[in-house]
Amino acid sequence: MKLLRSGLLRNRWAILFLIIAPLNFLLGVDRNALTVCSPLVRSDLQIGGVVMAALITTATAIYALLQVPAGWLVHRIGVRRAIFCACLLWSLATLATGLPNSVWTFAAARIALGVGQAPDWVASILALKILFSEKDREAANSVLLGSLYIGYSASGWLTSWLMNLFGWRGSFEIFGSVGVCLSILVLLLYGAASFDRAGTDVKPRTRIDAGKILSVTPVALFYGIVCCMQSFFHVTFSHFVMSRFGLSATTAGHVFSLPWLMLYVAAIGWGAGIRSLKKAYPTFGVRQQTRMGCIAIVIAAFGLGGGILCDDLVLCIGMFAICMLSIGLCQVLTWTQVQRFEWGAAVAAGVVALAGNLTSSAAPVGYEMAFQYFGGWRSVSLVVAILGGLGAVVWQLAHRHARAVDRLDGVPVRKGADVA
Repeated sequence: MKLLRSGLLRNRWAILFLIIAPLNFLLGVDRNALTVCSPLVRSDLQIGGVVMAALITTATAIYALLQVPAGWLVHRIGVRRAIFCACLLWSLATLATGLPNSVWTFAAARIALGVGQAPDWVASILALKILFSEKDREAANSVLLGSLYIGYSASGWLTSWLMNLFGWRGSFEIFGSVGVCLSILVLLLYGAASFDRAGTDVKPRTRIDAGKILSVTPVALFYGIVCCMQSFFHVTFSHFVMSRFGLSATTAGHVFSLPWLMLYVAAIGWGAGIRSLKKAYPTFGVRQQTRMGCIAIVIAAFGLGGGILCDDLVLCIGMFAICMLSIGLCQVLTWTQVQRFEWGAAVAAGVVALAGNLTSSAAPVGYEMAFQYFGGWRSVSLVVAILGGLGAVVWQLAHRHARAVDRLDGVPVRKGADVA
């Protein structure tokens, strides 16, 4: 019973690499698995393309809408319980996805998946805030982001391999069983603090003031702009390369993975790079990161907009790589900024994640509408340029609010939960 209450692991890096990173890798795999299996699911359940698309997006929609309530829940019950319950619920939902023989039971399993996955990201962000000091958070966040991106990338080949061996139902049952085992490991191993006790005026399980949530708005807007650009590679990329360069669907699928590989490299590289800069230059702080974020979002817009205008495929992919390298820096800086909200990082993470998920859903529709209305991709490039300028302005506002720069620069940072 004592083990169930406390857990075995205390070292922050061990918890990150053995619990939090594998958890989010699995989340990425489970989230994309249905997209890979969709042709077989449609054939088996005798459903059309529209219904299949609705089933795929159901979990994402539920996940997005529950981000703020999930942040409140994590704030109330703590990281350890939240991660355990989230992993167990979404893994059971993944298991159940392989069982239904009707659309309605399948939809119920997808809804349960979205509910289960909702607390995971905000709990992971809060966990890294508790475990890591200001000087190490970028590196820790990069590992977290990298595990999610690798899960997205690996889901395609891993799901296809299991589907060929055991069928689409068997692949979901395997993923779900692995998740149930991982949730038990969370309960047994997570031994660090579960509540954020850093703030002088904040105690765990306290009520979050609605006015404070509004202070997250600039960060949420910035992240929404980042996700608008990133969503081009989620949804619009295949249509773009096929229509502009005449690629086949198979070739477009192969090219699809290249930008995402760059995003993974960027997340890991920028986290390690900022950590090294902080060690080498003690004065390197939030002011410098404010400038970096403004430059990064502008370069991301330049890379995406320029790539859209390119007539050569190789040059286009090169520009897209520049975009993803910059988006990786924006991602690392965003979640580090969220962790600076002492009054409730979990709720702040929920607000920011909500903005990102909503814009990720809306932006591809806007890109396609611009393409159809204006008859080409140049209009999409103009939209991206506008987003880049707005992002730079909003990122400045995110750091000016409540004098965040003045408060954090030159102040000794809090040490992490242990010494690594």
